[in-house]
Amino acid sequence: MFRYGKAKLIEDVTRIKDGIVNEFLIEGRDRAVLFDTGLDLFNIRDYVSKLTDKELIVVNSHFHPDHANGNHHFKKVHIGEKDLPTFTTADVYFKLVDDIVTATLEKHPKAQKIMPLVDKLLMTKKGETEYVPLKDGDEIDLGNKKLIVKDFPGHTPGSITLLDPAMRFFSGAPGNIILAGLAFALMYFILNYTKIGTYCSAIGSNEFTAKNMGINVKKYKLIGFMLLHFFVGIMAILSVSYGTTM
Repeated sequence: MFRYGKAKLIEDVTRIKDGIVNEFLIEGRDRAVLFDTGLDLFNIRDYVSKLTDKELIVVNSHFHPDHANGNHHFKKVHIGEKDLPTFTTADVYFKLVDDIVTATLEKHPKAQKIMPLVDKLLMTKKGETEYVPLKDGDEIDLGNKKLIVKDFPGHTPGSITLLDPAMRFFSGAPGNIILAGLAFALMYFILNYTKIGTYCSAIGSNEFTAKNMGINVKKYKLIGFMLLHFFVGIMAILSVSYGTTM
């Protein structure tokens, strides 16, 4: 029967997989952070206790059920201040679920039979958990290092990420600057020295004319959107690394 899986990413970071999403265990000398608690398909607290005996600090990246349903197993959970839950429809997420469920039951009354399953998967239990707000710039001390809380809104208003200033890629060089430079150079090369760049520019100028010239508009629009999402991913990495080196 399926249970949690784990993989060591680097010496002090373990990825935990519950079959749907990932949680992360970040260990320091004295304390450890559990970043997200997952869907609560199994007992995340029991599983993590087998991985570390250090004092555990539980942090949510954001308040969605696939990342926070296991919160009720813990006495205290830290979360971005703008995602601090009230467990009422005043919360953006609970209002969204309530609206969806209400609309669904109006059209499909028989769906009431599966509501217990919906509640388990989509509604985070309040339990006895104390929620502690985190704000941008807060530090979490693990003993030999500190993790810095950075606001990362978008997925939810209070989404956060954790930065370790000691983590440096590219042999200690400022990786964010190198990555930005490489991304710029790659985009410049694609736009100015490849057929993809030429065709995308032509389509952007006049799609009808480009089609009449024999350009496969659908194909190169698809390639253009794929490149767009690739560079948006690069931008996200640079946003996360803002204020420190990668």
